[in-house]
Amino acid sequence: GVRKTIMRRGSSVATSAPRPLRSGSRTRAASADHGVGGGGVVFTSEQIAAATRGQVLRRGGPGSITTDSRTARQGTWFLGLKGERYDGRMFASEAIARGCAGVVLEARDEEEAHKLRQSAEATGGDAGLVLVQGNSGGLDSLHGLARSVRDAFPGSVIGVTGSCGKTTTRSLASHLLRGLVSGGVHETEGNENNLVGVPRTLLGIRADTSHCVLELGMDRPGEIDTLQDLCSPDVRVVTNVGLAHLQGCGGTIEGVARAKAELVTTARPGDVCVLNADDPRVAAMRPPTGAETLLFGRGAGCDVRILASAPAGEDGLRSRVELDLGGGLGRVDAQVCQPGHRNVAENAAAACAVLVALGVDFDPAVLSTGLSTFTSSLQDGRGRAREFWFEGKAVAVIDETYNSNPTSTMAALATLSDPAVGGGHAVLGDMLELGEASADQHAAVLRRCLQDRGIRSVHLVGSLFREALEAEGRAAGTKARWHDDPRAAAAAALAGCKDGDV
Repeated sequence: GVRKTIMRRGSSVATSAPRPLRSGSRTRAASADHGVGGGGVVFTSEQIAAATRGQVLRRGGPGSITTDSRTARQGTWFLGLKGERYDGRMFASEAIARGCAGVVLEARDEEEAHKLRQSAEATGGDAGLVLVQGNSGGLDSLHGLARSVRDAFPGSVIGVTGSCGKTTTRSLASHLLRGLVSGGVHETEGNENNLVGVPRTLLGIRADTSHCVLELGMDRPGEIDTLQDLCSPDVRVVTNVGLAHLQGCGGTIEGVARAKAELVTTARPGDVCVLNADDPRVAAMRPPTGAETLLFGRGAGCDVRILASAPAGEDGLRSRVELDLGGGLGRVDAQVCQPGHRNVAENAAAACAVLVALGVDFDPAVLSTGLSTFTSSLQDGRGRAREFWFEGKAVAVIDETYNSNPTSTMAALATLSDPAVGGGHAVLGDMLELGEASADQHAAVLRRCLQDRGIRSVHLVGSLFREALEAEGRAAGTKARWHDDPRAAAAAALAGCKDGDV
């Protein structure tokens, strides 16, 4: 065990692990005093009605909640969600046919309630039915159920947001916690970081869970506020503010910063805000009185400081990271199996800062081993590096295509052009949701590629990059080509690859 002295902005706090965070500070709802099963939290009919403010029209057996009729089975309640392109309530009969314990349906008026009830009962059987009056398409019901889970959850919740790096930070923090705490660690899976995914993740908490690590995404103001209200994080992490979702945030990076800051400005007494001191927009965020701040970054004043980072491995697609954990906690030196050492260092520092904020007991050597054994669970398109065998050549691919934005694209290009990686080829598709900044940002990314000698060829797809290339004119030379099909761009890039290229 290590005795910890945590130095935070404006305060010096001595803690001995584990440090309880606001124990008992949340109001516990009577309706949430339910058991937890292997598939997530289990509700009775009455508990569902209390959490959703609905009415039990027919009682059903206890069960966990699913919003997908295809996964409905005995021991589950189906909650139908109505979206822009689908109406899940219409699949209630299918869920009942699969043997679910009951269905939860939201109706805006008596006429719609009658139709939904008839549809649900057409299958027959004795499945339960909870009817909710509302006009949210079931989203309010989902949120009510999730909020009741959070109210009853005695463990710690960590919320992570940011324009880039939130998935890696969340995965790293979860990985480290699993090796250091005795209870279970529950975390966001895939892209479940929105107004539907976050409550579904909360509903999946299991009986042995001691820590829940949630990724919080947004594409417009107010979403982070809603999500933090649902999950009420004890530790609130902001990785950075970048050029993402500009269109929904007033077209400016300042609008993005204000939206991300909702996680900080809503903090409660006892919460800890883990902030990136190297990002001026994040460093400027201020929590309310009573909440604490813990900084990570490269500056001398950081609580968790990045001392060094560099490419590692024969192909340069690993990252060596050295951190000072502050407060006499020691140093960490690790090789993380992920490319982009600058970003990886920030993500690793943020994850370690989460441990410090929670008061988790650890040995720096064990922490170094934990970082070095991290295997990215990133889904395709989120910065994963993989090697392919193609016509007798080994070619590594860094995939940054998932909802890519100028900030993440520039970071990927920096990794590609690093001398340790050896340079390579860029295949770029249009970046969306940039609003009025779209033309300028596509031009900036293309110009970066053209000016970088480490990038040997550039292959473009999409109308936005086509316009950017046309605007460059002769300056683009033969280095950049536009293709009308992604497969054609991939084929052209691979044709120009040598063995070992990226």
